[in-house]
Amino acid sequence: MADPSPTLPFQSRNLRAALEYARRGFQTFPVAGKVPATPHGFKDASLDPAQLERWWGGPEGHGIGLPTGALNGVLVLDVDPRNGGDESLAALIREHGPFPDTPVQRTGGGGRHYF
Repeated sequence: MADPSPTLPFQSRNLRAALEYARRGFQTFPVAGKVPATPHGFKDASLDPAQLERWWGGPEGHGIGLPTGALNGVLVLDVDPRNGGDESLAALIREHGPFPDTPVQRTGGGGRHYF
């Protein structure tokens, strides 16, 4: 999702993004790096704009976690090249054919998430 306001402070951009996810029906929760920043992690995920404002309206600057699985109806394949992910992905594609057109996100570790 492109950020239409790249000059906004980090937490404001994340608040906008979280609100846009909620508008599209995806629950989110704050993360610090890869660690949930709420007591119950993804189980605290919310669509409530007031809750999202509390999480991302302040100076903390947490990232956005989007729960996968049944909660949001999202499945993600995590390809980690450091652990043989590229080879495993190539084997899956050889066996089952190419993926349909799907969003792909680069990860912090140089891998990819296929949604």
